Amino acid sequence: MIRYLKGELVEVGEESVVIDVGGVGYEVFVPETIAENLRARGPGAPVRLLVHHYLALEPSRGTPMLLGFETQAQFELFQHLISVPRFGPRQAARALVAPVASIARAVELGDAGYLRSLPGVGQSKARDIVNALRGKLGRLVDVPEAQRRAAEAAEAGERTVESDALEALVYLGQSRHEALQRINAALRRRPDIDSVDSLVAEALRE
Repeated sequence: MIRYLKGELVEVGEESVVIDVGGVGYEVFVPETIAENLRARGPGAPVRLLVHHYLALEPSRGTPMLLGFETQAQFELFQHLISVPRFGPRQAARALVAPVASIARAVELGDAGYLRSLPGVGQSKARDIVNALRGKLGRLVDVPEAQRRAAEAAEAGERTVESDALEALVYLGQSRHEALQRINAALRRRPDIDSVDSLVAEALRE
């Protein structure tokens, strides 16, 4: 089992990169944002990618595939996503076009609207992701106290301050994406907020 690759970047395509490791060229499929990062670094740059190695099954054959990630957080989120029913490795990797914390927070808040903005994630898949992973991604969010409260409430089947504040901001005319960004910023400033009114007021403060 291949766990990581460390070598020299040879080329970058739309969805994959080639890494020279001791004279052997490995093609590794990567999320779009990682391809962009590596493209900016250019051929010859040193590269280390965490790798998920799996067998892509087709009607007449199986093809070994490598999927690569730059950080442990990306790799961990990917592993959670492929645990969602009918969400394959390539599909999960393509969905990682936003920061890990933003995707994890959307799951914890039950924000299916944000998840639908990710490539390959429709309405039913967004619902599947929330149902399968809500309450499990708190450690990937950069405001752990608030998100742990959200995760615990979700496991108990309760509404949360964060999810209610999100709906309130959308009702007030914010897009879901902007509302989520405002809530994130508010919780970074005041992670002790414990009421919807206070969180909405802080989120609207400029």
